[in-house]
Amino acid sequence: MQKKLCNQIQLFAIGLKSQRKQRKLTQKELADLVGVTKKTQIKYERGRKFPCMEYLFRLYIMGFNLIELGFADAFLNPQEQAIIDLYRKSSQKNKQKILQILLNDFAQEQSKPRNHNAATIVGKQAIATKKSKKSKIIKTVIYLET
Repeated sequence: MQKKLCNQIQLFAIGLKSQRKQRKLTQKELADLVGVTKKTQIKYERGRKFPCMEYLFRLYIMGFNLIELGFADAFLNPQEQAIIDLYRKSSQKNKQKILQILLNDFAQEQSKPRNHNAATIVGKQAIATKKSKKSKIIKTVIYLET
């Protein structure tokens, strides 16, 4: 277990340095962008320290691929990552079509009889949640622009 963790940290360190260099950022520049000191950034890239979730989240927001940083098992499997990568490369029109397909499928699943929360999918982009006075069922309506 200890050896596996050490390997994971080393994979992270190598991937972090590689992705930073791909973005043509210095250690100091990346450190400033994610809110750590240069010294801490160096420790991450040398595998001497492992970052907190906030740091990882900031990397993710900046477009760092967490799968390449060695987190495939922790976040997404390769098929899920491939789907997300293809979605991101799609045109806005195709993204809308993909979302519509997923939401229609989700709506069909939710329309099956259940004893707990129900969800309804309809048309424009917003989310609203209502709690019925007569029952404890929560109805969530998700609108998607068509």
